[in-house]
Amino acid sequence: MVERSQSQYNPRTVSPPGWSIADLLAERGITQEDLARNMGRPLELINSILQGNAFIDKDAAHQLERELGTPADIWLRWDTRYRESLSRRRANMRIDSNARPTV
Repeated sequence: MVERSQSQYNPRTVSPPGWSIADLLAERGITQEDLARNMGRPLELINSILQGNAFIDKDAAHQLERELGTPADIWLRWDTRYRESLSRRRANMRIDSNARPTV
């Protein structure tokens, strides 16, 4: 059995970092098109990041840091935690669906 530390970060839900990116863009009056152009990325990718469907890779994190001022490591850690949360949820759903009813 694996013991978990009381201080281990394990939230019930984690929002995609793209939601905060969208909030920052709105606060600053920056469109997704502006961000895509400034980052040299396709608009479809920016939209997918904002929706939580695309990963934030190291290059994108550094570009976001340059454009929005939030350090790249924060975007990378947030995206990693979000992906881990999704993976954990999918694994739990598989375990629950495979559980046999007790008689």
